[in-house]
Amino acid sequence: MGLDPKKRTDRFLKNIEIGFKWMILVWFVAFGGVRRVIRKFDPRKIRRVLFVRHDKLGDMIISLPVFHSLKQFYPKVEIDVLCGRDNNMIIQHDPNISRIMFYRKKPLDDLRRIIEMRKRRYDAIVDMTVGESVTATILMSLIGPGSFKLGAGKPRIGQFFDLTVDPSAAGSPHIVESTASILSLFDIPLDECDLVPKMYLTADDEQKALAFTAPLREQHDILVGINLSAGRPARTWPVEKYIELLPMLQGRFQGAAFVLSAAPDERWKIEKLKESSRERIYSVPEGCSIREIAGLLKHLDFLITPDTSIGHIASCVNLPTLVMYVGNMENFEVWRPFNPCVRAINSPDFYRIEYIEVQSLFEAFCKLVEEERPERIGAHE
Repeated sequence: MGLDPKKRTDRFLKNIEIGFKWMILVWFVAFGGVRRVIRKFDPRKIRRVLFVRHDKLGDMIISLPVFHSLKQFYPKVEIDVLCGRDNNMIIQHDPNISRIMFYRKKPLDDLRRIIEMRKRRYDAIVDMTVGESVTATILMSLIGPGSFKLGAGKPRIGQFFDLTVDPSAAGSPHIVESTASILSLFDIPLDECDLVPKMYLTADDEQKALAFTAPLREQHDILVGINLSAGRPARTWPVEKYIELLPMLQGRFQGAAFVLSAAPDERWKIEKLKESSRERIYSVPEGCSIREIAGLLKHLDFLITPDTSIGHIASCVNLPTLVMYVGNMENFEVWRPFNPCVRAINSPDFYRIEYIEVQSLFEAFCKLVEEERPERIGAHE
């Protein structure tokens, strides 16, 4: 039950990276690279805004309510988003977004994009990281030297911003509400905003899902997704426990089909479960994109997953989901499911979810079904 070695190593390397970026920022400031705007910020006069969200998939998802609420209160504003390599697919085809830009950590490509973005002459640039991001601070100054620079939770680098907000003013430690606190800088009241993330899917995104689920709907009344993979070892639930859980679910939900998914290099886990019991077990088609996965989740009835990124996507399509979390309750209060239809089960261990008992997860899932869709019980027991 000790500290995850990979996590410890990653944290050490990340600290080195952050220290190096701080040195660059000091150098950048020394040569006048960071400038603040003298004039008063009036959100009613804003025509074009760039949001810097170049990090992870889950970070993009929790930012969706900010984009959508800003567009709701200021319909004429143009919203551009600077994305990373992995999270841009979340906002593709989103009608609230005018342009999607990319930060790829490739100097020449990024320089060309910075020049392109400077031509957009943004009225405001918003750092979406709650806390301090040296990379975002430098990018904002390069892209919009004359733009208002906005952010949330910048105690040490607030002097580089024109306006900041204390995220604790939202009254909740949850990352969705902390991120949404940025809206107050635009005079938008949070209590009038829908903060549940929404992802816009196209017919193409759902085409593969429909082709896969339609035949299953003819044979089964309930489709339960079970995701077997997670982003790192500490978030992995042992395959032996899935093998123990599956017949319990099959016995309880006799009208259900169980749809298994796994990362490409962990498809063996699916085969392992099929070896234990092939009854009403199906595997998700290989090669699905993030958007196709979202389309598939939209057509399931329930989901069990150890991966919080998949949990975030499930939240976007209002899929009743049980997500496994580690026992770090301080972190859980920040990142716990925000959509009420998504539930959590916490491990008794601070660092790893593998210690979640099969019986506990089974009971938590049954409770989810009973509370979210009780009509799915009775007739299929």
